[in-house]
Amino acid sequence: MPLRLTVTQRALAAGAAAAGLLIGAFAAGSARGDAATLPGRIVTAQPAAPGARITVTGTGTVSGTPDQLLLYMGVQTSGSSVGAALQRANRAVGAVIRALARTGVRGSDIQTSGLSIQPDYTGNSPVPAGYEVSESIAVTLRTLAAAGTQISGAVRAGGNAARVDGVSLNLTDTGSLRTPGPRRRSTPGRSACRSARWSACPSSTPRRRSRC
Repeated sequence: MPLRLTVTQRALAAGAAAAGLLIGAFAAGSARGDAATLPGRIVTAQPAAPGARITVTGTGTVSGTPDQLLLYMGVQTSGSSVGAALQRANRAVGAVIRALARTGVRGSDIQTSGLSIQPDYTGNSPVPAGYEVSESIAVTLRTLAAAGTQISGAVRAGGNAARVDGVSLNLTDTGSLRTPGPRRRSTPGRSACRSARWSACPSSTPRRRSRC
């Protein structure tokens, strides 16, 4: 005798079959572990390299009072020949050096720093009309209070040939600037206290033993 199902019974049977398929599919995916799990990235912490360290570098600035003045000056002359121009330059430089010596500058503090001879061409002539000579000296002035008077005297002695190229200040003794400053001292009582695990730490309450 054939089995006949009503519409309601057929719907219930189809629902049960669908539920069974879903449960079976979920169970199979859980067993494999890849169908029900999203892929991810595994991050592993890297240990620090042996001997790693941090280096801190600092700079400092100090200042001092200059005790010297360096004078750069010279003379510039011209002449119809090299000999004539050199002779004029030598006379002008000699006058400058004598003026500096009269104001107390030592001979060892005056050094020749340069000498140049240039032909002077006029128009289109291939023959020079004359020559120009420039002679420079470097002077160390050790008394700053008298430096202004010494420079003025040297320029007057050189006359129209004299020229000042520049001046600069100098500090000869830099040893005191390189010496490190005083260091902070730690309290002896606190230092001794930190060195021991149990000790009588300095405190406001006498005869009290505490842990440092």
